[in-house]
Amino acid sequence: MAHVTMEDVAREAGVSRALVSIAFRDVAGVSPATKQSIFDAAKRIGYRHNVMAARLASRRTNTIGMFIPDLRNTVIPDIYEGVREAADAAAQQLVIAVSSADGQRDRAAIEELMGVQVDISVVPGCVLPSRELLELAASRPMVIATREVRGLDSVLSDPVRGSMLVVQHLIELGHTRIAHIAPPHGNVFHQRADAYADAMRRARLEPHVVHCGYHQSEAAAVAGELLDAAKPPTAIFANNDVAALGVLDAMAARGLRAPDDVSVVGYDNTPTSALPGISLTTVDQQAHRMGLLAAETAIRRIQDPHAAPVVRILDPTLIVRASSGPPPK
Repeated sequence: MAHVTMEDVAREAGVSRALVSIAFRDVAGVSPATKQSIFDAAKRIGYRHNVMAARLASRRTNTIGMFIPDLRNTVIPDIYEGVREAADAAAQQLVIAVSSADGQRDRAAIEELMGVQVDISVVPGCVLPSRELLELAASRPMVIATREVRGLDSVLSDPVRGSMLVVQHLIELGHTRIAHIAPPHGNVFHQRADAYADAMRRARLEPHVVHCGYHQSEAAAVAGELLDAAKPPTAIFANNDVAALGVLDAMAARGLRAPDDVSVVGYDNTPTSALPGISLTTVDQQAHRMGLLAAETAIRRIQDPHAAPVVRILDPTLIVRASSGPPPK
């Protein structure tokens, strides 16, 4: 079967090829009636417009790329929904590339987005050093979410404020032995851990930071070691809700309950944290709004490539639920 071209559509509709091109690009200059007759003619002869090819030819694809650090990271869907909402409102397509929980595929995932010629990428949860992100952004712009990278548009929730809220809450409940579980690397996790340690020292308490991987089972193993210590913590602050679930797993395996035996606090306010059987105290970093603002920032960057980078910082809030309470007597 012969390939049907735009010239064929023009002949079928009785108009010029230029008019057909304008109609399919949705550019002003074609009356609604003429546009409809062109679309009808295209349908009759089986013409399928290659939208991506047309956009590449104009050097704009009207496509936003989104980096996904890990499909099991339950805060990412909230960020995604915000990005999707803003992209839909601006008639932008969304292309996704997925990394891995350990960050080993972060650069490859970003390069995949660049390879499909997105106009700009929204990058949340990436653990690549700032230097590498700046290098990548030199060839294709990006907006960083969940952390700040100087020299790039960034949208984040204040990690220092979030950690301080947790430590303040636990100290006010009467806790003095508060441990913090954090990943071995990741800019925002380091900031949370440093803020936790600073808040503990200001209260004249000894910080206790332990590191684990990014999976719930790894957090459970580390939490088990804390709980089995001669003088275990009376409260554990986990770097995110996934790690907090690991802490609860380790407690359940030892016949312990939160908050009667140990208080547990997470970070991210994921949907799982609100389930009645879990009821996890956690920090809400406004993930949906973060995604919305990141996408809006990306669209503005496309429209004004030479504007100075902006940094937008959201205020986190502490969501107090049943997993935190006074220390056992």
